[in-house]
Amino acid sequence: MKRLYILFLLMVPATTPLYSQILKTFKENYDEGNVTYQYYENRETSEQIKHGVFSYTKYLKADAGTYSEVIRGHFKNGNRDGLWSFSIKRIDYPNSGGTYTTEITTSTQPFKNGIPDGLWKINSFWKVRDKVFWNYHYIWGKFDPVHVESASLTFVNGVATGTFIFNNPKSTILHLNKNGFIVGNYIFPGVYNNSSLKY
Repeated sequence: MKRLYILFLLMVPATTPLYSQILKTFKENYDEGNVTYQYYENRETSEQIKHGVFSYTKYLKADAGTYSEVIRGHFKNGNRDGLWSFSIKRIDYPNSGGTYTTEITTSTQPFKNGIPDGLWKINSFWKVRDKVFWNYHYIWGKFDPVHVESASLTFVNGVATGTFIFNNPKSTILHLNKNGFIVGNYIFPGVYNNSSLKY
């Protein structure tokens, strides 16, 4: 019993530094945005280990348009953990082809110790318009039809499983077994005829 107690005491210094460190906050400009996260330093290697809140924000203006991007989540001992959220918003933001896009895209992605775990979802809609030169000045043209897409997929310990749903705008539904392989019979529409596949 005494030997086990001494062995435990010898092991404690090697296992506790990860949790006894004082959290620090890191901030910097990155990719035209601002990133902020918490971390601690590994006592043996001096490596920065992300642990705690993480956020990234970006805000841009161009012509009359705006672009914003936000990422929020949490790290646990260097791994993503818990629910992460992503959002992109554009309001009449210029494209390379001379058009302007208004868009809202959001996504939620749960992790467990750095591995996808839980229901991942993404929703997006966007519309595009241009500017027309009329009567000696530019005016906004009409928006093209609105595009809407969404998808959802469940992960269990890093493996995609269950039902995958993709809407664009018609629904595509695939079924995956516990090993992540597609199962079932499916008909995929083609340009001239449909293709039937069995998994």
